[in-house]
Amino acid sequence: MSVPPLARRPFIAQTTSAPSSAPVSPIHRPRSMASSISLHSDVSPLHSAPVKSATMPAFGSSHALPHPTRNHTRTPSMPAPAPFDQTHLLANLGAEGQGALVAQDKTLEMYRANAKKTQDPSIQFMFAQFLINAALSLPDSTGNSAKRLTMNENLKMRKSDSMASATSTSSGASSSHSVPSLFAVEEHSSGGSVSSVNQAGSVSPGPSPTQPTHLPKREQLLNEAASLLRRLSDRGYADAQYLLGDAMSSGLLGRRDMRESFNLFVAATKHGHAESAYRAALCYESGWGTQSDVRKALQFLRAAAARNHPGATLKLGVACYYSQLGLHNREAEGVKWLSRAAEVANEIFPQAPYELGNIYETGFLDIIIPDNVYAAQLYVRSADLGYPKAASRLGHAYETGTLGLPQDPALSVHYYTIAALSGDAGSMLALCAWYMVGAPPVLEKDEDEAYEWAHKAAEAGLPKAMFAVGHFCEKGVGTQRDLLEANVWYVRAAERGDARAQARVKALNERPVNGTPTLNGQNQKITPTKKGLQQKKQQAAKDEEKECVVM
Repeated sequence: MSVPPLARRPFIAQTTSAPSSAPVSPIHRPRSMASSISLHSDVSPLHSAPVKSATMPAFGSSHALPHPTRNHTRTPSMPAPAPFDQTHLLANLGAEGQGALVAQDKTLEMYRANAKKTQDPSIQFMFAQFLINAALSLPDSTGNSAKRLTMNENLKMRKSDSMASATSTSSGASSSHSVPSLFAVEEHSSGGSVSSVNQAGSVSPGPSPTQPTHLPKREQLLNEAASLLRRLSDRGYADAQYLLGDAMSSGLLGRRDMRESFNLFVAATKHGHAESAYRAALCYESGWGTQSDVRKALQFLRAAAARNHPGATLKLGVACYYSQLGLHNREAEGVKWLSRAAEVANEIFPQAPYELGNIYETGFLDIIIPDNVYAAQLYVRSADLGYPKAASRLGHAYETGTLGLPQDPALSVHYYTIAALSGDAGSMLALCAWYMVGAPPVLEKDEDEAYEWAHKAAEAGLPKAMFAVGHFCEKGVGTQRDLLEANVWYVRAAERGDARAQARVKALNERPVNGTPTLNGQNQKITPTKKGLQQKKQQAAKDEEKECVVM
């Protein structure tokens, strides 16, 4: 790749490099695009299909490119829990080594006994984490096991939940909301909760784990973990306050209690916990567990950003540069925060390099001089962290030769594939165009694959893709010819404002019946000559060459 490695660049105009002489395709973003600025991607972690052979992988295939998570905050993370039945160990030990394992219940009792011997809060906190992990691997009170997610699925859920929590405008703790949670399970028990909610909305502790109880083991373990976390929280242990607040907000301990969760986040913030400060800021902004207060939200956001929390620095930078949250005429400050956010970006918050790259690509007044080379470096970093818009931008740059990058079909298809597999509809349609024309020897022409990508983009809601699918169905390109199906897709695209689809729907509605078109309300028989038919076919072929249906 011709892009040099990412290096920190100052944002003051006097110290930035001169603009690149390469052609630029600037992305002009109006200052009112508040709704289009999300904290980060709501798509799955990075998957890519590197171009290594003469033929690209089939539709839907991917090769995972794992990227280590870069944590820059003192945030307790829930490790991927091992199965509580020790099946992960039996596979490695074999039949002859199974007798060396201690029974799972005895293992838990030994851990509990040793945790009680010490007053070290960090050891007790780790034991509480172990209890939660063990509980989540057991069936709930209804006999159904909570399906554990893989690490990639866990990351996808946290990314999507984080974006939903940061962009939500709902108010009130009782409204439907989503918050970034460490406890990513696909289903929670609706009954048999370990905590009860009283009329005041607070959660009362469940029965003591040392007392006889009829609760299943899963609920007993969660109850014991909650009891430990509450004791540690009362002693001012910030990690326990955050973890307990996170469990309250996610509904792990029963019904969601956003008010107590908010109070725990605020308490942990007083002890310098960056993640709790960020979560408290989201609560103040959206009114989760407290009254909505933008001024206090900014205070907590700045407290988290001062500790280099990647989400807080990103949100604060976007708010300053695009005049959100009541911050006006603070573009220079916004660039400063986005520069810090780009340095600490991780796979949960991968958007900061992309946002900063947009600024360096177009420039801003006399503060930022356009720098295509640095913008490309930022896009590469954001794409490597799994942000689909950055990958799509690089795919377009390598396709057209902008941003000072050479035209490279292999890299263009590579980055488009990364973005498409992450759910970017525009990249799916771009892949459709690549498959329609082909790029030998990198990519062979494949109309069937082109139709599949166009259909996937249309299902994602892209009007241009809906028109393309309608055209493919009408002409029988990559699929069987089906005029009824074509008309359905034309109508869908027309309803979403696609001009070509609207014209095509109108033309199909005016199509003659039985070869007798209607003229002034009377049917007239048309007898076409051989020469006229040839001219009509030639003109239709020329029109089809002029207009690219896909793009």
